[in-house]
Formats: sequence, C-alpha cells, structure tokens
Amino acid sequence: MFDHYPKWSQEFARKYLSRTINTFLLHGNVHDLVPLKTEEGTEFHRLKSFLSDEFFGARDFVVFYDRSSGIYFRDKESQADFNQAIAGRDSLIGTEYAKKMPKDPVRVFSLLEQYFRLRLDQKKSVALIMDYAETIIPMSDASSIGNEDRTSLVYLSRWAHDPMFLASDFTNVIITENLSDLNKTLIQNPYTTEIKIAIPGEEDRLRFINHETKNDDFETISEVKPEIIAQQTAGLNFVNIRCVFSYAVF
Repeated sequence: MFDHYPKWSQEFARKYLSRTINTFLLHGNVHDLVPLKTEEGTEFHRLKSFLSDEFFGARDFVVFYDRSSGIYFRDKESQADFNQAIAGRDSLIGTEYAKKMPKDPVRVFSLLEQYFRLRLDQKKSVALIMDYAETIIPMSDASSIGNEDRTSLVYLSRWAHDPMFLASDFTNVIITENLSDLNKTLIQNPYTTEIKIAIPGEEDRLRFINHETKNDDFETISEVKPEIIAQQTAGLNFVNIRCVFSYAVF
C-alpha cells in the first residue's frame, strides 16, 4: 500500500494507522529531498511539500508553523477558513489577530487549539507541521525552562493525549534535525513517537543522479559512471549531490 513511499514514511503511516498516536517527531535528514516512486520514475520533493501534498493530501486542512514565518497553510482555501474562524473569535473577545497574526508559540498554540477543536468537532481532518521545533521547545533543565517554553510544552503534550485529538483525524508533525535539541519531556512522552529520516542509500543516490542528469549528456559532466558516483557519494544527501553536479555543470 505504501511501497512507493520511502521507508521512514512507511513506518510513519503504519504507526498512524494504529490510531494510538498523533504526535510524530521527525528527525535526522529533514532538510533533504524525499524520493517518491511514480509510474514514470522517481520524483524528489521537499519534505514539507511531500507531507502536505502527498502524505496528507486527503486532509481537509494542513497547517504549517515555525517561529520565523508564523502560521501558514497549504492552500488559500485553508487560509481563508482560518481567517474567518479567527475573525469570529476577535469579534467575541475584542482581539485583532485576524489583522496581525502572532508568531510567538504561546499565542499561536492558543489560536490553533481553538481552531483545531472547532474543526475536529465538525469531523474535519487536520495536520499540523511544525518546523525548527528546537527553537520552540528547546532542550533545557526543568529548573531553567522559561515560561514560554513550559507553556509550549504543555500545549504539545496535551494535544498528544487529548481524547478528542486522538479520536479525530489529527496529526502533529514536529520536525528537528537533532532529536537531542528538543525538550526531553516531549521525547519521553509515551504518546509521542520518533521517526528518523536516514541519509539516502546507494540505490536512492543512483536514482537521484539519473534524475538530475536525465536532460544532459552525462559524459560532458563527468568521466565517472553514475554507478561509481553513487558508490563514492556515501554519506551525502540529495541536496549535497545536487550541489556537486551544479559545480560540475558550471
């Protein structure tokens, strides 16, 4: 069923379908491209594009969040739906978030929780993709954790085991390169699970090399055969290999 997905996303899908976990910690090679097998060959997508358009393609709403960009959405329809919901909230309690959205985690999570509960109660499906999580719930000792970090941790922990969130079609994807940079309380939470994205293997590297050079005369780029390059690039990811070919071409 998921054979066209990379191994880490197959593991992700199996764990999600168990219906016991909704919070996933993606770590490792998270800033690389994701291979996706199709009838025409193999395509390569950015991680967040793969998650939003392919993995969560059937979800009603896919929401993104990071400290720099704030809240943003997969499509304009989702953005409009969220703005409408927030405008209604503003009119009730006198805030003006519809005019200027906050970016700090505490206010963002407060808005998102109200929005999620509203839409999940309407039987809608939602995915949240949170990037650069180490800037939101960083590793720190219990005695030194700040109020903002503590509150952010409470929100994420609560969503992980909240009965409504677990019973609904809701997924929270927390992305960081190094798992050790995250607050260990969230990592050790029994309601979260870790998914590691590994550096691509030789077979995947060869597919990527062929994909990147399909429109070129390969001999003008390299005197070394693609199979040998795939062997010699062990430890590099797809982005690294693309850079190597860019230097070779120019």
